[in-house]
Amino acid sequence: MSLQVSDIASASTQSVKRHTTTYHPSIWGDHFLKYASHSLPIDATAQEEYKELKHEVRRMLISTTSDEISEKLRLIDAVQRLGVAYHFEREIGDALDKIYNGCDDDDNNLHTAALRFRLLRQQGYNVPCDVFEKFQDDQGKFKASLIDDVAGMLCLYEAAYLGIPEEDIMDEAIAFTNSHLELMVTDDQVISHDHHQLVEEINHAMNRPIRKGLPRLEARYYINIYSGDESHNQILLNFAKLDFNMLQVQHQKELSNITEWWKILDFATMLPYARDRVVECYFWIMGMCSEPQYSFTRITLTKVIAMASVLDDTYDAFGTYEELELLTDAIQRWDISVMDGLPEYMKYLYRALIDVYREAEEEMISKELGRSYYMPYAIEAAGFCFLPCYGLLVLVLGSSVFVPSLVFFLSFFWCLSGLGLLWLMKRLVQAYYVEAKWCKDGYVPKVEEYMQNSLVSSGYPMLATTCFLSMGDIANQQAFDWISNDPNIIKASAIIARLMDDIVSHEEADVNNVNVHLLELKEELKRMLTEVDIVNNKPLQKLDLIDAIQRLGISYHFETEIDEILETIHKDRHVSGLIDDNNVDDHLHSISLQFRLLRQHGHKISCDVFNKFKDSNGNFKESLVTDIKGILSLYEATHLRVHGEDILEEALAFTTSHLESMAASQLINSPLLAEHVNGALNRPIRRGLQRLDARHYMSVYQEDPLHNKVLLTFAKLDFNILQKLHQKELSDISRWWKNLDFSRKLPFARDRVVECYFWILGVYFEPEYVLARRILTKVIAMTSVIDDIYDVYGTIEELEIFTSAVERWDISAIDQLPKYMKCCYEALLDVYSENENDFACEGKLYRLDYAKEAMKDIVRNYFSEAKWCHEQHVPTMEEYMPVALATSAYKMLATTSFVGMGEIVTKQAFEWLFTDPNKMVQASSLICRLMDDMFEQKRGHVASSVECFMNQHGATEEETCNEFRKQVRSAWKDINEECLLPTVVPMPLLTRVLNLARVIDVVYKDEDGYTHAGVILKDFVASLLINPVPI
Repeated sequence: MSLQVSDIASASTQSVKRHTTTYHPSIWGDHFLKYASHSLPIDATAQEEYKELKHEVRRMLISTTSDEISEKLRLIDAVQRLGVAYHFEREIGDALDKIYNGCDDDDNNLHTAALRFRLLRQQGYNVPCDVFEKFQDDQGKFKASLIDDVAGMLCLYEAAYLGIPEEDIMDEAIAFTNSHLELMVTDDQVISHDHHQLVEEINHAMNRPIRKGLPRLEARYYINIYSGDESHNQILLNFAKLDFNMLQVQHQKELSNITEWWKILDFATMLPYARDRVVECYFWIMGMCSEPQYSFTRITLTKVIAMASVLDDTYDAFGTYEELELLTDAIQRWDISVMDGLPEYMKYLYRALIDVYREAEEEMISKELGRSYYMPYAIEAAGFCFLPCYGLLVLVLGSSVFVPSLVFFLSFFWCLSGLGLLWLMKRLVQAYYVEAKWCKDGYVPKVEEYMQNSLVSSGYPMLATTCFLSMGDIANQQAFDWISNDPNIIKASAIIARLMDDIVSHEEADVNNVNVHLLELKEELKRMLTEVDIVNNKPLQKLDLIDAIQRLGISYHFETEIDEILETIHKDRHVSGLIDDNNVDDHLHSISLQFRLLRQHGHKISCDVFNKFKDSNGNFKESLVTDIKGILSLYEATHLRVHGEDILEEALAFTTSHLESMAASQLINSPLLAEHVNGALNRPIRRGLQRLDARHYMSVYQEDPLHNKVLLTFAKLDFNILQKLHQKELSDISRWWKNLDFSRKLPFARDRVVECYFWILGVYFEPEYVLARRILTKVIAMTSVIDDIYDVYGTIEELEIFTSAVERWDISAIDQLPKYMKCCYEALLDVYSENENDFACEGKLYRLDYAKEAMKDIVRNYFSEAKWCHEQHVPTMEEYMPVALATSAYKMLATTSFVGMGEIVTKQAFEWLFTDPNKMVQASSLICRLMDDMFEQKRGHVASSVECFMNQHGATEEETCNEFRKQVRSAWKDINEECLLPTVVPMPLLTRVLNLARVIDVVYKDEDGYTHAGVILKDFVASLLINPVPI
């Protein structure tokens, strides 16, 4: 080492620049510190029952005849998966040996063949994989007929994970079973609802096959699965439950002692930079050896891995290179006297590390855990320095006294120093130091160099060797001889640990790096937005930048800057009349863009600005047709029109006809501009979902040779980071939905939770609305189920009871409901109550009261529609529309959308929502109802507005739909008008209602994309929630 101890000790007292990171504190606190009262030892009666059950299970394993191969395999599989195989290793070994030697495996049953293969491979028998060739066709593919045998497919899937290199048929088996099992669990027609437990097993296996699972964790899961199997063995199940609980008591006691040791060390205070993960460390080690006889191994290894974790954080996240050099040297010397030269924080760590090994040594000596066969390793590790002492002590004490003691002592020396634990710890720390040196030097090693070092720094060679501690006679000389040579299984385990850790760490590091890069790009974009004097300079460049920022979906980062710029433009160029006919920026594109951006932000800019583009006859000049970009901008601007703006109606007709003609005739020379035109004709900006449009616009914008690289990079990075957040939210919501198990309990209802989340993502995608999205998605998902109960399943008598129960909003009302309605009613109340305490503490409980009232209102109106259907009554439009606007659910959704939005929402905002009439909410509801009904007509259950209008006015369906499209256009004008300043409520609240209307235009424009979720909606979901944007 190049630095002197005194130099570093002195430097450690000075201010040092460190690489720091912040880890989440322990989630356990003192939970495991006390030996919990519910974990008291099992009483004598239970102990006796336990012994009897164990004897009976052993008898079953022995008594099953050799002719019952399938039954014997199933019993062994159950014993192993229930976590009690360690009681019957000899019996299981004998049984499998008999099966291996006595069965030629001519069984054509896929389940039996696959189970036999897996159990024998697990036991170490080299069973040939060609046993599966009988299940392949003439082309060497697995037979399609196997798909009908779901249990057999699952068993083959599990067996395939016991494949070894060059067993191609096993790789083919994984691909074959994986693809078909995935399809089975997503298609209700393949596996009936009566076999929901098989679906659960498949989902679990797809997530983690048996071969990759932790036996103890898998046992806890399988006990629940096995108990639901009608053919389960009750004796075996009872024994497994008792055994699990008895072993859990021991594990709790061990963890309590370890937690106490950790708390006394007080690393959370002394070394706050380090991860506080002692409970997780114990869980890790319990995954290696959970059996009762390995208590000492678990305790010792947990302490070792906990210390290794702190060392890892010291090398990775806190220590300077000079300090790490000192610590590495001190650990190699392993002498408490060198501690004085370490920085203060390292002294504490160093002493604790040495104490762990000292305590382990004392424990082994006191319990005589050593073995004489360690001696050759110990002597090799100790070197000849011990030989003179050995000879001298033999002369003094005599060989009969000293030799056994020396053998016993050296066995510990092997285990705790030399080639044992201590040597492995030194080796681990040396590997940490190498990585720290690479970091300091900015050196990126070659893959071979990195892997050689990182296999050690993964910690797995150390953990694998340490787990042999106190394992009894089975950990013999040959075992240590074998493990000291880094066998392939150790290397493979280390590779898995290193690469999986590196993948996750790389992703986390990437996120951190991306966040830093995002901040830099964000500041650069702010500078771009504020650097131009828009009063004295032409604003087109600034307007184009704002438009790009908005269309790329990142304007929520720059709301203040954009508002200030547009306010200035509005004041100085429109209110003060600074628009000049001679200003070259006042051409069609510039004026149209100004108009749209200002209207989008609520400014009352006059549509008279477009008069200059008309000829003497009052028509738009034909010369404009050659300005495709200007025509397109004008087209987009017209969708911000309000009632009475005839010039914008003319502009819409003018631009639409010419743009459609250009697109159809392929008269647009620029592919980029043609893409813009086709996209706008399909869905103008005003009616698009910002997140969905941003995803599309990125691919278009990057093809523009004049695109802003800073802006594009920021948009892509921001999209992907937000997508990660949305994926996490959807995962949590999907888990909630899966736990409700409505697909089985209410199979008539639409299973559309992903589509519901997509719907709500259209209402708000910004990161600050996590709670709002969760609440609104759950509410709309429940509303969809309730809608289906009223529309397609419930009898009028059942619906009357359910309506009354919702009015009462009291869980006690559940007893009056039919069985299938109970789960829905309980889930509905739970959705609203799960955040009740938080809202109450914040003084916002009134929000939930308004939301509940809106839900009650929609259920009342569902019942009105159900009565019409029951009575086969076709109402008049005047009778139908008030009810239909309520059952569109949009007033309820608008109300609920405010619940989780933060401080911007006040009680006055909810009062505004409940004002009757509310033009904004009514327009949004009308758009939803009419566009929905034009497709619901084809569904043919409850009378729709289409049927009511046709019946009342004698109109054809086409005439009716044309009339409804006209009403939809009028409703959009109402929305535009309500969004002009000054607004009754803040613009962010109006935007939620606007966005609800936009979702309908996306989901229902070409099809009922919700009820009949097809390719279009599936692609939309994939683009927002599955596929990241390529950077």
